[in-house]
Amino acid sequence: MGALRFMFRTSDSSSILLTGATGLLGRFLLRDLTAQGRQVAVLVRGSKTAGAELRVDELLEDWWSVAGVEVPRPVVLAGDITLPGLGLAASALEWVEANVGEVVHSAASLAFDRRAHDGEPYASNVHGTAHVLELCRTTGIRRLHHVSTAYVCGLRRGRVLATELDVGQTPGNDYERSKIEAERAVRAADWLDVRTVYRPSIIVGDLVNGFTNTFHGFYKPLRIVQPFVESFVQASLEPGSLLGVLGMSGHERKNLVSVDWVSAVMTRIILDPALHGGTYHLTSTRPTSVGLLCSVFEQMVTEMAARPDAADAGGPAPAFDPPVLARLFGEQMEVYRAYWRDDPEFDVTATSRAAPDLPAPPLDEATLRRLCRFAIDAGFRWPPDRELSLSQPRSTVT
Repeated sequence: MGALRFMFRTSDSSSILLTGATGLLGRFLLRDLTAQGRQVAVLVRGSKTAGAELRVDELLEDWWSVAGVEVPRPVVLAGDITLPGLGLAASALEWVEANVGEVVHSAASLAFDRRAHDGEPYASNVHGTAHVLELCRTTGIRRLHHVSTAYVCGLRRGRVLATELDVGQTPGNDYERSKIEAERAVRAADWLDVRTVYRPSIIVGDLVNGFTNTFHGFYKPLRIVQPFVESFVQASLEPGSLLGVLGMSGHERKNLVSVDWVSAVMTRIILDPALHGGTYHLTSTRPTSVGLLCSVFEQMVTEMAARPDAADAGGPAPAFDPPVLARLFGEQMEVYRAYWRDDPEFDVTATSRAAPDLPAPPLDEATLRRLCRFAIDAGFRWPPDRELSLSQPRSTVT
């Protein structure tokens, strides 16, 4: 079964080319765009164990098995954003030129520090964006939707406008540096007629069951302590202990947004040409306090330690030493230190005008626990080693 099974299905430049479809935001965009009747083609890189077609099959199966949603199969283009021409075969490039009217560039690396073995996050975020832009130039695509990040603001404080990019800010890590450079390149691409930029803050799982297939950022503290905590019985942390390790008061705020909300707002804008050409902060006006986040993490430590599969290696369980855990946690969180700073205020004027009926939902304690529990049940990997059982059906932000 070839990657271009629907190669001649359309001929009027009406298709959307979506990168990053196997990522968290990308798979929600695929669902929401196709649900609105749009023809979508996805650029997917094969892995060591599965080709592009199989990875899309698995993605569609995820939607059915986890959420009970049947997502129409997109056109599958085998490629790689880190390669010139996106690694597309000549026939695929011809199809893109004949059928694609706009690109939604969602693919990105979330690596915080530059990795020597693969050059990420620059390989995907900088070079990958350059290759997407070159594809648009050579195939005549003049409309681009680019997923950036609210954290192109770097270490700025106060109010950050969506109209601002280069204002002398200091990036907090290589991820932010790479996304600043990528957005700068998008704005400089004068062969584009329209460029629309989306700047989400910290994207977490969906609101109802907490689904995610990536476990970075928000999930990192629990992912760090999981193997340690699950080796003990009756593990617990003193209230406020994680705040102490992070060197924070608890009053700091983190701007968390659910993936289904981000996708819903993006889909609204993508499908309305009158809204194209702007820069949109996809951020919450009601950020989550770090104190609440750490309190939930501390609760989940106790819950993880009480799981039936915790401390099941046999023999007497070793003594739980909270100071040792705190030290290990602090050492491994060091690279994420800038991530856990107090967030600025992101201006959402443009987003509120585009989608006044879709305000960002606040994330309360119950929702945060649901997000954490999904990640724990999945073993901080997707697909998980064990079958998940979801207690309630999924609903959709519309």
